[in-house]
Amino acid sequence: MSHIIDSVVADLATDFAILHARQEGADWDAGNLTPFAATSPGFVGMQAGTKYAYLHVVIERWDGPPFADLAWEDSDELPFEEDPTAGILKIAGFDDTDIGLDVSGLGTARVQVFARGRHRYPYDAVVDPESPEEWLLRFYPVSGEHQPLSGPPRRSAGPNPTQSTVVTPWRGAVLALRSSGWSDVLVSSHGFYLAQLALLMTHGPVTRQQLAAQMARYMAPWELGGADAEHLPVPPRGLFGDQADPLTSYGGGHPIGVIGDAIDALLDIGLLLRETRQGKELLIANPAPEPAWERLGMEGSVVVGLRSRALAEQHNGAASDIKSAVAWTRHDGLTTTARAMALRWSTTVDDIVGGLRIITGTGDVVANRELGFDADIDADETLRLWSAGAR
Repeated sequence: MSHIIDSVVADLATDFAILHARQEGADWDAGNLTPFAATSPGFVGMQAGTKYAYLHVVIERWDGPPFADLAWEDSDELPFEEDPTAGILKIAGFDDTDIGLDVSGLGTARVQVFARGRHRYPYDAVVDPESPEEWLLRFYPVSGEHQPLSGPPRRSAGPNPTQSTVVTPWRGAVLALRSSGWSDVLVSSHGFYLAQLALLMTHGPVTRQQLAAQMARYMAPWELGGADAEHLPVPPRGLFGDQADPLTSYGGGHPIGVIGDAIDALLDIGLLLRETRQGKELLIANPAPEPAWERLGMEGSVVVGLRSRALAEQHNGAASDIKSAVAWTRHDGLTTTARAMALRWSTTVDDIVGGLRIITGTGDVVANRELGFDADIDADETLRLWSAGAR
């Protein structure tokens, strides 16, 4: 029967939903984008449920496999390894703490990660500090090689709390503006920024006047005048100063002076479509716009960066999970299928394929065959994956 050797407790606040347990001096490469938890030697990265989370964290060291504990909303079991060149394992949120656990001599190990309370609030909500998220990490030694995909499927009380949940057909069409790269290309366009917000809030086809009025709702009070919404000036985005609106060059060359100009440019590019219903012309978000990299004739690393960022919002969690698992196999590589990974992490095959496209398209992971952005990936095809430079 296994026993606890040592434990520490920390109560802390964080920002950007960040929670770590890291040995002093240990490195971390895969990022903190996993939907729940991921590991590397000397490090456990976790995703709190809200941006400004309050956390109660317990870390335990056991002398053998702990008993099963089903009294938690979220759970996973992951490979871990003491970094003998680093110090104690410290708990940290956005800021570090001085609270840590001595893991010297732990060697090859596994960690059980449990949480509850992550799904209590929306990501940006104001949370109750008297009701913190609870986390428990239990480290224990094992023998043999690391098996990153062994263990039960990840258990979760709901979808990744840091991402939007329900995607309706209309919302999916609006999000296509991001997955096709246009949000990245037009990031400095205030007209495009206003249109995206307005389309997300209209929930369906709208007249030109209705879209303009909704766009105006997201302008600062001092930017509004007495003119109708279509004729309100579109100021530059504050983040980018007086930089020229890229809709000017991509949308037919017409200067973007007012909201109506921005709507015209989005129609010219094909990001908005016209639809006639009962004699009335309505505007809709194009659910399948021509990708920005194709429309603009981009090449090389620019396309790679644009395509990986276009996939990132939906599949960065899966990409981080895969990248972390592959890193644990080192030179041998990870042999598995997209379906096996989807079952292990309780996600969809589509999510895993999106993650594979990101990490192989950017060269962070290499495979036994081409798995780039446009490759066909069968859910049950056996794949072998290596971290870049490990082969």
